[in-house]
Amino acid sequence: MYNPETYSWQHACLAAVLETVNDLTPLRTYETLAAIDQRLLARMEAIEQKAMDYGVGSRIRVKLYNGKVVQAEITAITNQSTGRKLQIVYGNVTASINPAQITEVLSTT
Repeated sequence: MYNPETYSWQHACLAAVLETVNDLTPLRTYETLAAIDQRLLARMEAIEQKAMDYGVGSRIRVKLYNGKVVQAEITAITNQSTGRKLQIVYGNVTASINPAQITEVLSTT
């Protein structure tokens, strides 16, 4: 299974979701919110910035969940309750991916 790049706030979020002691849940939630706030105030990491330099029609290299890397074209970008999703086409296949799966935004020249 594909494991996308992780960021510091994700560890706190995972700890909150997996917390089994009810008395600790509010603390884990607070830690998650603090980590997300800190991330929003920080400079964007290079890999995150790279992954955002795309739009509909962009050619990208993507690591699929099965581990295969393919070149694709973005045909749509949607915001869903689970986060931003990209619709891509490679070969005769249409797929929906997470932006974290982008390994490279290819030059248009």
